[in-house]
Amino acid sequence: MRSLLKFVLPSLLAFTLLTPSVGAAEELVSFKEGAKRMLSGAKKASKLDVTPTDEEKAKIKGMGVNPDATYSFLIGKDEAGAPVAAGIVVDQAGKEGPMRVGVALDPANGKVKEAFVMRFEEERGKPVKEASFLGQFKGKGPSDAITGGKDIDIVSGATHSSKAVAEAVKRAVASYKVLVLDRGTK
Repeated sequence: MRSLLKFVLPSLLAFTLLTPSVGAAEELVSFKEGAKRMLSGAKKASKLDVTPTDEEKAKIKGMGVNPDATYSFLIGKDEAGAPVAAGIVVDQAGKEGPMRVGVALDPANGKVKEAFVMRFEEERGKPVKEASFLGQFKGKGPSDAITGGKDIDIVSGATHSSKAVAEAVKRAVASYKVLVLDRGTK
């Protein structure tokens, strides 16, 4: 029995250490690179931290999104101080772990300029990181429906991941409309 343990335990330890873990986090885009993508064309940048009022939370919920306690938007401006870029990083629950989605927005109307996956922990669903899937969000705005499987084509075999990315983009668009556009904050 002891000789068996001497053989099995080291083998199990080696197998555990050498086998990739399921759902291991994959950092695709750093925050710094994501901010550059979101703020493309801006000469100045600032962070806008917002805590929604109860009324604003109700408006966000009315857009089909559960509101967060706080939001942090990135706002890019030109030399004269006019908004030229906006964005937000959204943490979204996936099937096997959290994912992080960057959403670049048109500062004037809140429409999506670009959506990209920054962090991914799913074992399956890798095609949702590709431009062919993410391109569906371009041009979607606050008055557009953004639901995976209805308005957004989901990736076969990656239903949960597809819906999670769609939810993240929807959260970005809804929160920007209510907390920036409706407030007149820029």
